[in-house]
Amino acid sequence: MLAESLNIVAMSDTHGMHTEMECDIPDGDVLIHAGDFCGRGLMEEVHGFAAWMGSQPHRYKLVTAGNHDRPIEEHEQASREVFANYGIELLIGDTVEIAFIKGSFRNSCIQFAFIKGSFRNSCIQFGKAVCAAVLV
Repeated sequence: MLAESLNIVAMSDTHGMHTEMECDIPDGDVLIHAGDFCGRGLMEEVHGFAAWMGSQPHRYKLVTAGNHDRPIEEHEQASREVFANYGIELLIGDTVEIAFIKGSFRNSCIQFAFIKGSFRNSCIQFGKAVCAAVLV
């Protein structure tokens, strides 16, 4: 279903404390977590975070890894499957498009691209742009 607007909620750096946040996650169409959801870098944290994020009401859920999310680098395919099981797109070197209508511009979409690299020397760790949102 296409809409008049697209509400994006973005967050990052929860470091394993996503269930302890003092504020509610705002409503929106898209929920993005831009990395560093792990606190200790364990695969069990990937499972717990994916379950939490999957329980959020947002229609689209996107996540990419930060330098603390070591299990993604070490077990990328298994991590992709964990997130997919909760309806979440793990984006590393991938692009996803979300179609919507804005004003009179029919067939518009937003394109998200997350950059892939070694997490130790990644653009994510050093704060360079990791998400490009472009109207097409």
